[in-house]
Amino acid sequence: MIEHLGYQANIAVNGLEVLQALKRDPYDLILMDIQMPKMDGLEATKVIRRRCPDSRQPNIIAVTGYVLPNIKEICIEAGMEDCLIKPIRIDDISKLLHRYPS
Repeated sequence: MIEHLGYQANIAVNGLEVLQALKRDPYDLILMDIQMPKMDGLEATKVIRRRCPDSRQPNIIAVTGYVLPNIKEICIEAGMEDCLIKPIRIDDISKLLHRYPS
């Protein structure tokens, strides 16, 4: 969906891979799944917020299938800016990309 909208996307399968990718390249926006193996998205976000200098802090948006009533607050408390609940439509991604431009 992201590439269909004209943006480039990279994929990491767990939080540790996200951290490694950030060591190689700065990112403007990260869509972070909350539940991943090795390191979940909440923990990866906390590490990013601690390690990255202010000038290189990416916007981090949670992507989750959890439907807990307070899931958005949990994500924001971890350091994320927003939360998308699955299933995600292309309209959701498009609005998000316009809200957090690079």
